[in-house]
Amino acid sequence: MVPPEFTRNSLLVERLIMIIAFLGFLLILYKTLYPFDFLFSETYNKLGYRSLLLGWGETNTLDVQGNLLLFIPLGFGLTGYLMQTMRLPKRYSFSVIIIISFLLSYTIEVLQVFQPSRFPSMGDVFSNSVGGLLGFLLFRLWERRVKVFDNLLLFVGKNLWLCFFGYALFALLVSISFQWYSGLSNWNKTFPLILGNERTGDRPWEGCIFELHIADKALSESEMASVFSEKNSFALIKDYLLASYQLSALGNYRDKKGVLPDLVWTGKTHDVQQSEGVFLSHNNWLETVVSAESLTQRIVETSQFTLGISLATRNTSQTGPARIISLSEDTGCRNFTLAQLKTDLIFRLRTPLTGRNGTHPELIVPEVFSSTNLHNLVITYNGSVLHLYIDGVLNPNKLELTPGGISLRYLFHPDRYHLVCYKIIYYLIIFAPLSMLYSITVKSISGRYVIKKFIICGAIILSSFIVEAILMSLRGRGLRLENLMIGIIILAGPMVLKLLLPKKITENERKIN
Repeated sequence: MVPPEFTRNSLLVERLIMIIAFLGFLLILYKTLYPFDFLFSETYNKLGYRSLLLGWGETNTLDVQGNLLLFIPLGFGLTGYLMQTMRLPKRYSFSVIIIISFLLSYTIEVLQVFQPSRFPSMGDVFSNSVGGLLGFLLFRLWERRVKVFDNLLLFVGKNLWLCFFGYALFALLVSISFQWYSGLSNWNKTFPLILGNERTGDRPWEGCIFELHIADKALSESEMASVFSEKNSFALIKDYLLASYQLSALGNYRDKKGVLPDLVWTGKTHDVQQSEGVFLSHNNWLETVVSAESLTQRIVETSQFTLGISLATRNTSQTGPARIISLSEDTGCRNFTLAQLKTDLIFRLRTPLTGRNGTHPELIVPEVFSSTNLHNLVITYNGSVLHLYIDGVLNPNKLELTPGGISLRYLFHPDRYHLVCYKIIYYLIIFAPLSMLYSITVKSISGRYVIKKFIICGAIILSSFIVEAILMSLRGRGLRLENLMIGIIILAGPMVLKLLLPKKITENERKIN
């Protein structure tokens, strides 16, 4: 007689494998075909049957890595379905995986011919096929350890309190690590503040800057509304201001707060145009006479800042990106940089997560510099999320720095950061182990089913609140209901799945017994 525990676990594993295959398929479609902007008739009229012929295309190491990773979940899940559910021999399963991976990838690449923003390539087809093969090999390695997994579940069932304590410690360490990775502890205190260029002089920006303010706190939405509604706006937050420069006429410019050194002209000072605000170009820019150490130190202590700047570009096609304001050493090392790339705004922020140049990832906001009009920009960072306000309006583009976001950068295009996906990754890391513990606990609690259900529902809601409270205290933000809902859904998911499929499990157990 086969123990019921092993039967349930095997059936659960089968369902998880099918879910992995299905989610892997959806991930492939989303990654390779988004934003689904097909031009079938127009492209076919130009190419005809040649749309089926794919060139080798240009590729690099990053593309190959992304293609390999993208097809691994599908290969893993399909192998499990073929070998465990359909009982196909491994040699036939191997062939089916290769054929499916190749045909699916080739179909997708042909569809990309009809997308203006995509670049189809036979190189992608072959690297995707290898990714499916890797998924097959990973399943074969994992399959040999299924008994270890079953024994682990039996151990958890007998040592629930020890496992809950271990989980609590794990969740706390992950949350603390999450905060450290998105903090500003790695900022360099020797960098000067520069307006209109880099110290190297090879990233000039052409335009006018009228005023600049920097605070060591991320302003709330209500504080931001007050700032934009008042004429002398940043005087309302004078307790947090680290620097305040009013730029006009010709000369050097003193920080009104007396914290930072003066901004002085670099380059051909006789070419400086006198006007309201200061005109910056490839011939002249502003730089503090010494490093902005005091500003850097204060921001590092809080891991928050607000940057306010009034400006107008003179050229909507500048590249480089052209540096508007930068706290940096050179073109490859910075604390932060606000820049222009044609009509787009670029903001780079150095953290342990984004690296010394702040480019992985960076915030890209389209069409900010589509005209030469004056704009009042305010950028805030609260320790994890970078927001941009343009003329008093919160821009929907934001940069949320999470470990999940960086780990998935190989799967998504560098200028698109799917923040909801990254948030779900983090909550899966936190809640998936706890969800398994709760599922096992339900079986071990004696008593009426209604009482068990009440206890477990209360535990799920309480756990989600506790994790959200930890994040609130670590990141200094308010309660977010969407985070609570994500946690509750992840915790309740396995138990809901079990309720949806109780009869089939029972029938299979009876047949085996």
